[in-house]
Amino acid sequence: MDARGGSGHPGFKPGAGCRGGSGAGEEAEDSKPEWLTAALPAVAMADSPECLAWKKFAPRTKVTYVSRLLRENQPGTNAYTSMDMASTTYAVKSINEKQAVVEISGTTFRVSPQHPKTPDVVPSAPFERIYLAKQPIPASPVAAPNESGDAELEISGKKFATHWTSVWGHMHGPPYTPDPMEFTKTWMSDEVPGGLVRMLVQSNVPVTTRDGPKPNRSIKETIVQPVEGVAPRVGGKATTQPLAAPASQAAVKVPVTPAVVRPGPVPVAGVTPGEKYRVVAARVRQVKLDMTRAGLIAGRGRLATPPKDAPDDVKDARDRLDAETKAVVASMSGGDPAKFDESLKTLEETLDVLEGYLKK
Repeated sequence: MDARGGSGHPGFKPGAGCRGGSGAGEEAEDSKPEWLTAALPAVAMADSPECLAWKKFAPRTKVTYVSRLLRENQPGTNAYTSMDMASTTYAVKSINEKQAVVEISGTTFRVSPQHPKTPDVVPSAPFERIYLAKQPIPASPVAAPNESGDAELEISGKKFATHWTSVWGHMHGPPYTPDPMEFTKTWMSDEVPGGLVRMLVQSNVPVTTRDGPKPNRSIKETIVQPVEGVAPRVGGKATTQPLAAPASQAAVKVPVTPAVVRPGPVPVAGVTPGEKYRVVAARVRQVKLDMTRAGLIAGRGRLATPPKDAPDDVKDARDRLDAETKAVVASMSGGDPAKFDESLKTLEETLDVLEGYLKK
C-alpha cells in the first residue's frame, strides 16, 4: 500500500470494473467489446456417421477387435512375422437422439519374450467415448479415396458384406506423389457395431539388397473378432488357437495379399485406373532409385548435374518425370478414362527412355 492510502497502482479506483463493486453499472456494461457480446455465427450441422454406426444397436451390444503388427521377414518376400498386440472391446452403454455413449476396455499382450516378468496380458482401465449425433459440416469436402469398392470379407468363417476404401500415402521426397505401397485400407459394414470390420495400415521403407532395391513393409492390422476368445483370421473357419497364448507370440509367416505390388508391365485393358497406377508407380520408384545411383538426381528428388555421356532425351525425360507423374494422378482423380490413358501412356514412354539408358 502506498503512502496516500491507495491500493497500489496510481489512478486505480476501488470497485471500478469489478462485478458488484461501486463502479459496476452502465459504464461497465458499455466497456464490453463488441466481439464479446455479438451473437455466435450459425454453424451448419449434419448427422455424424460415427454416431449412426452405433445407433441401431441396443445397449450392452459388444464388439471386440484384435490389433496386430506384421513385419516383413525379408525385404520383398511378402511373408510376415505376425504378433497380436492388443484386444479392445467396445460396448454400447446408452443411445438417445443426441448421442451414443460407448464404453471401451481392453488388454495389451506381452510383446517381447525377453521380458519374462511382464504379464502375458495387461488389462487397461475402461473409459467412455461419446459420439454426438450431429457434427459441423466441413468447410471443404473430404478428399475421395484413391480406390474403393464392395466386397464380401470372411473372417474366422463369418462373412461380412463390406464397402472398402484405400487411401494412399506419398513417396518420400519431392514432389510427394501418391505411393500405393503406403496405404490405409478399411473395410466397413452395417452389420458390425461401429461399422469397422478390418483396417490395414501399411508403411514401406525400401532397402538396398544385392539384387537391387526391394520393398520393406510393416503392417498394422485391426480386425474384428467374430468368435470370443479365438484369434480372428481372414477366411476359413475359426481356429482353435486361443487369443494371446504365449505360443501365439512366436514368429509366423503370414502372406498378406493386399500388400503385393511388384514392378512389371501394365495390366491388360479392363483393370481399374488405380491398379494401372500401382504398376507404373512401382516403375517410377525404381527409376528414381536407379537415377540417384547414376547421378541423374541427387537425394530426395533434387536434380543433379547429369553425366556428360547422358543424351539430351534422357535429360529431358528426367526433367519431366515428376510433372508427368502428377498429371497421371490428376487425371485419375478427374474421372476421365481417356485423359487418364493418354497421360499414362506419356509417362510410360518417359519411363521407357530412362529405363533404357539406366540398363546400359
